Amino acid sequence: MKLTALLLIGLSAFAQAPRNGVPEETVVVDLGGGVKMTAGEVLRIVSAMGGPLPGFFEKDPKEFMRQFGLLARLASLAEKSKLPERAPHKERLAYTRMNVLMQGMLDEKSNAAPPADELEKYYKVRGRDFAEAHTKVLYVSFVTGDQPAPAGGKKPLNEAEAKAKMEGLRKQLTAGSDFVKIIRENSDDAVSREKNGDYPPLKIGDAIPENVKQAVFTLKPGAYSEVVRQPNGFYVFRLEKLVTPPLAAVREQVERAVKDALFKGWLEQVRAEVNGEVKFMNEDFFRLAPAGVPPVPGAPKP
Repeated sequence: MKLTALLLIGLSAFAQAPRNGVPEETVVVDLGGGVKMTAGEVLRIVSAMGGPLPGFFEKDPKEFMRQFGLLARLASLAEKSKLPERAPHKERLAYTRMNVLMQGMLDEKSNAAPPADELEKYYKVRGRDFAEAHTKVLYVSFVTGDQPAPAGGKKPLNEAEAKAKMEGLRKQLTAGSDFVKIIRENSDDAVSREKNGDYPPLKIGDAIPENVKQAVFTLKPGAYSEVVRQPNGFYVFRLEKLVTPPLAAVREQVERAVKDALFKGWLEQVRAEVNGEVKFMNEDFFRLAPAGVPPVPGAPKP
């Protein structure tokens, strides 16, 4: 069987939009030797090849097909010469086939739609991961080293001074002081200060420091966080509300997370099975050569 025919087998499941309005069943090229291809067959092969090849096809589709015809002819000659039955071609073909099938299996499993009950189960346990924390924030900055005060401004605090100030302010807050008043009089974050301390909503999955995440998402509404250190200052957050969206609103993210979890679990299970089944029957064969010394065929064992 010629290579072109081999390549076409199993590709019929790939959906492909018509090119330039040409129906997919239309024969569009004769590669010689009795091999003719329809528009659908050409597009499915180009799509299956992947990488830069679809771009080459779009740039010069006729030259692409000439090169493909050359590939098919040389492969056909190799078949007639029985190259697939001889080393190293036989082993290379077997390895390539395994790689193609492996990737196909991984794609199949990683893209499989998870059962609806798995989505509901995941959301029930991990729904909080999609919640938005609405907070107010107080920020006191500090500088390292000697830094002069800006013209007409106050001298910047060092880290110890800033921490002492923030801890004092937090005591006032937990004693019942007006948070907005303290923010407007003390916060060094001009943007949130002008909004009475309102901070952009935070999600657990956001790229934010872990100690901020821990401080915010362990709070109950109305509670103040401990003093949170960051490289240039200290924060105190108050959780205003935690908004957990319904499953319907985050279904796409939940489905992606469940897909990833199921795929990783399946792959780890297969890996564990293989590791448990692989047994090394001759330790001499697998002995490592001394570092920096290439093994010499026929040399006595070290």
